Parts: sequence; C-alpha cells; structure tokens
Amino acid sequence: MDIHLSQHDFDRLTQSSMRWAGIDWAAQDGRFEVSEPSMTEPINWKAKMVYWVGDNPAAMILAREYVKAQGFDVQVLWDMAQHPNDDYFGYALLTDYVSDNWIESGDSGG
Repeated sequence: MDIHLSQHDFDRLTQSSMRWAGIDWAAQDGRFEVSEPSMTEPINWKAKMVYWVGDNPAAMILAREYVKAQGFDVQVLWDMAQHPNDDYFGYALLTDYVSDNWIESGDSGG
C-alpha cells in the first residue's frame, strides 16, 4: 500500500508541537517512555522539535513515516503527562524535522 501525505496532512495528524532543543526536558526524564520496543538508543535530548499526535497508533505511524520520508530520523516516545480530563498526551515524535508552520512563523525550531 502506498500512502502519500502532504505537509498539510502531517499538520492535521499532530495535536501540538514545540521546540525540544534548548528546553530542559531531561529534567522530566520520568515523564517519557520509549514507545518502540526495538529502540535501544537513549532519548534524544538534542532533537530540534517534538510533535505530539495523541494516543492513536495509526496517527503515530503516519506522522513517523512522513518525517522519515522527508529524510529525517525520528524517535517515538510515550508522554505520560495527562490533560485535565486524565487523557495522556500520548505519542511524542522527536526529530530535527521542522514543519513549514514553524518556518513560516520565523522559528526554525532551535
């Protein structure tokens, strides 16, 4: 199966995003778990960006593969922080990929 995603599709898959680099995320180390069992490398505290896609595995897979197709590595974590309604933040994608929305806003992600 071939699926072609646009930047707009990627933006619709993500619920939130922010710069990862330059923020002391390592201080919240216990907040994040490695979500892919085959991943053995430590959390990439130096990635430029984090994109949250919620708790939907299909959204995570599509967003992860979109970032890879753009030529960037991506690390998938599970964010155990919770919204006020007790839903978890869910999958967090760490990458050096900076979406067009960030570039257009004048922020290159760090």
